[in-house]
Amino acid sequence: MYKKIIVTLFICIIFITGCGCEKKGEQNDKYTVNEGVLKEKKVGNLEIFDIEMELTEDGSVFTIYFKNISNETIDIKKFKLYFKDKDGNQLLNEPKELDYDQSIQPDETQCIIVAIDKNLSEAVDVDYEIIQ
Repeated sequence: MYKKIIVTLFICIIFITGCGCEKKGEQNDKYTVNEGVLKEKKVGNLEIFDIEMELTEDGSVFTIYFKNISNETIDIKKFKLYFKDKDGNQLLNEPKELDYDQSIQPDETQCIIVAIDKNLSEAVDVDYEIIQ
């Protein structure tokens, strides 16, 4: 179990820092929840926070951190994400589905990285459906 957590955190750290490799003169369009782009939420016993969006040449990449705020282990099989613009309109025709199939212990924090092949710079809200 600890190996899964360490590997997940290592991948998140590498992805967020971009391995420290950024070409000179290249624009890095990053938005975080602290700048009001995406909102923090509670979904059941998960607190979703620190949502980052990075625009790439191929689309958008979201890094979403979540924490189990209950006293029990939560088993998550799948996430469904609904990206919305400022008017509440969905930006994708169908929700983005992610197979997760992992457990999250009480008070544990994990993250998911979601790559979408569409520019979602208009996204200001994400609704979450968690399948257990």
